[in-house]
Amino acid sequence: MKVIDIGSKEPTPEFWASQTFESLANIVKLDDMPTNDEAAERGVNEVIWMRACAVILQDSDEELFAKMKDDESAEVFLDLLENLQSFIQSQKAGLEVLEAAQTRLLVCLTRYEASMEGDAS
Repeated sequence: MKVIDIGSKEPTPEFWASQTFESLANIVKLDDMPTNDEAAERGVNEVIWMRACAVILQDSDEELFAKMKDDESAEVFLDLLENLQSFIQSQKAGLEVLEAAQTRLLVCLTRYEASMEGDAS
């Protein structure tokens, strides 16, 4: 997909209708999409991470730091950090797919609207 700089102006329906995309089928392979079971597991993992992060965010700096009382507990926190970073990256990859689809739908709908206005004339 070619990125077009539109500056600070508001994109118009004409702008969206003029956008073109090559097929993204070579980027997002359906074979790489998660199965229903994998998707369900990912959803459960997302909720678990959200709850764990909510608990971490409720502690003050002093309370959180106090939980790292030795090398063993610091190692647990390091493992947690690394796993969270991996999860965040996997979520970002999924968001890129969703955002690309959202943009293509917006373009398609804008083209449809423009074609309907042309038929009404």
